[in-house]
Amino acid sequence: MRVVGNSMAPTLCDNDLVLVRRRSNSHSRVCVNEVVVVDSPTVGYVVKRVSVISKEYLRLQGDNPRLDSSVCGKDILLSSLVGTVFLRLRNKKLRILGYSFVARLDVHLV
Repeated sequence: MRVVGNSMAPTLCDNDLVLVRRRSNSHSRVCVNEVVVVDSPTVGYVVKRVSVISKEYLRLQGDNPRLDSSVCGKDILLSSLVGTVFLRLRNKKLRILGYSFVARLDVHLV
């Protein structure tokens, strides 16, 4: 999945690729502070950090204090949880004379 936006910076930045461990069943555990993907009925797929968990709901927050999201701080049904982010891939680009080159690929376990 490709990240769009910087609400999760510096952990995840715009255009990063993340690998998601899909939720296998409704009893799969998720923990506070994990980075997850949820399927929001209003905005689609969202990548955020879990701040609160109850029996039926979870609340999310972004890592970037300068940006907010329409899903942050609101109750989101646990059934909308897609999975947990476990790997981030980030390209480091080098610009020379107006041309972009991929200098290296940064891989980071989340």
